[in-house]
Amino acid sequence: MEIRPGEGGEDAEQFASELCDVITTICRRKAVPVSQHTTGRTIILTLDSAIPQVSELVGTHRVQRIPSNSSRRHTSTATVVMLDHPEHHEVVIDPSELRIKTRRGSGPGGQHRNTTDSAVEVLHVPTGIMVQIDSGRSQHQNKERALSILAERLADMKREDAQRKRNDGRREQVASAERPAKDFTWNTQRGEVLCHSTGKRYDLARFKQGKL
Repeated sequence: MEIRPGEGGEDAEQFASELCDVITTICRRKAVPVSQHTTGRTIILTLDSAIPQVSELVGTHRVQRIPSNSSRRHTSTATVVMLDHPEHHEVVIDPSELRIKTRRGSGPGGQHRNTTDSAVEVLHVPTGIMVQIDSGRSQHQNKERALSILAERLADMKREDAQRKRNDGRREQVASAERPAKDFTWNTQRGEVLCHSTGKRYDLARFKQGKL
């Protein structure tokens, strides 16, 4: 889970910390292990399993209150996003998806390299990725090197695709961190939290204790 302060300066950072406390409290109540670390202004929580009460908190939260460092009423926001844990992308290349060609090497390297079919061209048909290697003295060396480079490029492609999906997931869950885009409003005067999408109202004191 990613918890980020939005509009509101220092109070928004404090608000994000309060949201983090709510979520970790729910995890403790449900006996779900959770770890926490911070990257920049983002609080990252890693949960061992999904919790429905935590999933309900996804979105933009808005609070209106008088911060401890001010005498005026202030509006701050913070966002909560839930994402699948990043996976390790192991690449398995299907030999039937490869088209391998050989040709004579060129450039410096001696007579042997220029008179034998040592250069290798590997095409991965599904993606169109092509790797050409002629730096080694033997066809076997060049083929191994070409397959290694191909695996690296396919792994990069998987990581980039996964990152795009994670970014899309963030955008779907949080349109923006601006005040009008709230999904939840913490009303300190009424002592309640309102979920705008469902109309559910939570007692603020119990909400902070993770009792949803």
